[in-house]
Amino acid sequence: MIFEEERGDPASNDKVTRATDNYRCYHVGAMPDYGQMVHNTFSTPRLRPYQVIGAKFLATKKIALLADQMRLGKSAQAIRAADMVDAMNILVVCPATARSVWEEQFKTFQTTRRTVGVATPGQPVPDVHVVIAGYNRPEEELLKSWDLVVIDECHYIKNPLAKRTRKIYNLVKQASRAWFLSGTPANNHYGELWVLLRWAGRYDGTHQDFIQQYCNGYMGMGKTFIVSGHKPGADEAVRRMLDGFMLRRRMREVMSELPKVAKHTHAVEARVPKEFRDEFAELDAHIASRLDELSETDDILVRWRMIAGLSKVMSVMEIVKDDFEAGMGKIVLFAWHREVITALTEGLKEFNPVVLMGATSFTKRVEAVQAFNTNPKHRVFIGQIQAAGEA
Repeated sequence: MIFEEERGDPASNDKVTRATDNYRCYHVGAMPDYGQMVHNTFSTPRLRPYQVIGAKFLATKKIALLADQMRLGKSAQAIRAADMVDAMNILVVCPATARSVWEEQFKTFQTTRRTVGVATPGQPVPDVHVVIAGYNRPEEELLKSWDLVVIDECHYIKNPLAKRTRKIYNLVKQASRAWFLSGTPANNHYGELWVLLRWAGRYDGTHQDFIQQYCNGYMGMGKTFIVSGHKPGADEAVRRMLDGFMLRRRMREVMSELPKVAKHTHAVEARVPKEFRDEFAELDAHIASRLDELSETDDILVRWRMIAGLSKVMSVMEIVKDDFEAGMGKIVLFAWHREVITALTEGLKEFNPVVLMGATSFTKRVEAVQAFNTNPKHRVFIGQIQAAGEA
């Protein structure tokens, strides 16, 4: 199923840029057709000038970090860089919610003919040139000598003791090239960069050495060291280590090359709630047999759309949580059905969502919008499409 995104003019709040918050807006669309494809290579879009620079930067590196701010097209740059170095056998490791996005990005941007496939849970790894896998895919199923390994949202491997980090290291060390992508490689403190700096040969000491050298903090419960800040001179020292290894551009630096609003489509996994599966299958078959006869307001079609909306809720919540993990400040969600809004509100309650529906009074609508715009604790706005459009 499709989940569409519109982007305004955000700025990241991570420790690398120390900038301001941003927001993102999502709404729903239609259902795509899936399958492995040899992607069209004859009408690929041009990269923007800053993206050409990014692709050339990666192409000159065996190991590199592309840390452009969110939504500046890091995946497109990595794909074009892969074309530049003639990489054929490519592994992309990314969050589960981004697998279909990467598949579409290869379809759109690659200029080399490669077969592309997603490693779906419970299914064998596809026999294709480009394998796109989630972080939870067992290491032994992916371990081979790749021309290129791309680690998307590499802040997922910031913990040097995590099993996930060790798995990625084993994949990276056998690859001819390894490129890391993240808009927030150090969202909390510089210690989160140690894994990448160590792998890139930019720092030879242990993680503990790095923390002691560049970070201030205190001992927390369980004798765990809690980082509370950086020592004098840390900014310049880390900047020197990153020089030549990391390329980072912020939204405001390339704003003149960007459209005011960009729309991106996410294909998400449809997970029909168990209690609706039989009914949804019956409605689906009924609608397929009478599609030409049904009107937009037909009760059967309305019911089908409500269940289809519910089937996207889990995937949407995963995307929202991934975006917050990557440094997004606030997110706006639109839905049509009350049941979908209720499910989203409950599933995202940790982010203190404000909700605006048809029954919301004018006064409450004003208060909801004001609370979302001014209170940093309210990170999610959930609006009923028609009601929010009139707010």
